[in-house]
Amino acid sequence: MIQGFCGMTFGLVISTIFTTEINAHQITMSIFYPVLLLSGIVWPLEGQPIWLRTISKWLPMTKAIDAMRGILLKGWCIKHLLVQQAFMVTFIWSMGFLILALIIFNCRRV
Repeated sequence: MIQGFCGMTFGLVISTIFTTEINAHQITMSIFYPVLLLSGIVWPLEGQPIWLRTISKWLPMTKAIDAMRGILLKGWCIKHLLVQQAFMVTFIWSMGFLILALIIFNCRRV
C-alpha cells in the first residue's frame, strides 16, 4: 500500500511539472525503467557494479524489495528491523514527493 502511495505522489510531482500528458508519460517511463532495473526486482544488487549498488540503495523501492523478500522467504514479521526501515524509507520518499508537489504547485499558481 505504501509503495503505491509513493508512486502516486511521484506521479503528482510529474503532473505538476509537465503540462502535457505526452511529456509526463515520457519522463515517467524514462525514470521508471532504470529504477525498476536498479532496485533489485529484475537484477540482483549483488550482480551490479559497486557504484550502481550505491545508487540503488538510495532508491525508494530497494529497501521495500529486500523487506518483501525477507517476509516471503525468511518469514520476517512487521517487527523486523529491515521491514520497519523499508516502511520508513518509503514513507519519507512519499512525504518528500508530496511536499515537492505542493511547492511546485504553489509556485506555478503565483
